[in-house]
Amino acid sequence: MKKVAIIIPFKNEREEQLALGLSTINLQMGVDFKEIEVVLVNDGGQPIDLDKFELFTNLSINYFEIENVGPGLARQYGIDHSDSEYIMFIDADDMLYHGSSLKEFFEAVAKKRHDVVLARYIEQGKNEQGNEGFTPHPLSEKKAVYAKWYKRKHLEKNNIRFHPELRVMEDTYFVPLAVETAKDPLYLDKFVYVWLHNDDSLNRNPQTSFKSDLHTLVKANRLRMEWYREHKPSFIQNSTTDFGTNFLLMMYSMYKEQDPTDEEAFWQEQQAFVQDFASLMPKYSPVLQKMVDIAKNSDETKPKTDTSDFEDFVKKSWGE
Repeated sequence: MKKVAIIIPFKNEREEQLALGLSTINLQMGVDFKEIEVVLVNDGGQPIDLDKFELFTNLSINYFEIENVGPGLARQYGIDHSDSEYIMFIDADDMLYHGSSLKEFFEAVAKKRHDVVLARYIEQGKNEQGNEGFTPHPLSEKKAVYAKWYKRKHLEKNNIRFHPELRVMEDTYFVPLAVETAKDPLYLDKFVYVWLHNDDSLNRNPQTSFKSDLHTLVKANRLRMEWYREHKPSFIQNSTTDFGTNFLLMMYSMYKEQDPTDEEAFWQEQQAFVQDFASLMPKYSPVLQKMVDIAKNSDETKPKTDTSDFEDFVKKSWGE
């Protein structure tokens, strides 16, 4: 058994694109490459020529071709067809941040086998003028599957798998479950990963981006809560209305800022979530209105946001 399996799902990327991320693994310093397995999962794309990767002499690469199932289930396939103590994910169009990125993880689990190790990543992006820049993401973020190590036994013990109904935003379901059920997660305040800008990726595509595909975001959250209800009911029992309040405020904010790609689907999912977990959801009240007013207009440097439609949003969420 290897120490870590690095799983890379891909579909449309060719050898030269995959080579960037693979090269950053191959050039890692201070690690035993005998403890590393690289798993390439071709998610319904054209076959690749694995011989082109022979120059990466440090890497042990296992390659699989499967029918198109989406990145989540492609990652799950990689989990199920690898043999390692820990699991790490790298997207095909991304890269490790520096030559000691993996060493940081190896050292983190050398003395104690943490269920999850969370590190930091930076995001490459473009502003409205088309200029490129990099944004650091907080260590506490739980929506990104990368820059983390997951203990296989922890996932198996808790039956945490990528959900077959989520072809996008699968991270929003998988990562919180892995982190929130971990007995001893380790937060490693080190940058280890770069999310590179790619206009063709699912997260950059306007039709499938995290912010615009709101109905899938709601669905991912509902499926996650259903998992808790089945496997960890105490999580639901111990939750308070703060959870429902935060959910309504978050979805209202995103709904105001982004146009859902499917308005009807959004309201179907929103109402299904609220009704399914009604015990955690608040009804509209002046107190709730004041909370959203403060949340949306606390920054005096920005124009005021009209929140007069918040009452309608909450009532429609309840199906009223």
